[in-house]
Amino acid sequence: TSTTTTTSTSSEPVPVASPAPAKTAVEKKQQHRVPSIKFLGKEGWALRLRGILEPEPVYIPPNYGRPAFSEEEMEALMMG
Repeated sequence: TSTTTTTSTSSEPVPVASPAPAKTAVEKKQQHRVPSIKFLGKEGWALRLRGILEPEPVYIPPNYGRPAFSEEEMEALMMG
């Protein structure tokens, strides 16, 4: 069901796309959200404190959150 609208510069109707349909409950269930914090619970913390459960290593690249260097910026850094 698309609607049409007219603009002030043209008298011809322009089709307007209809909005995307809302997600159903089944589609929402299929999406898996990965939490950024892992909750260990009472048993998990007991294992962690005893040294049995090791924390998972997290790799963060050195340029995380920084914009990429342009060629001009790199040349300016190299030339001093």
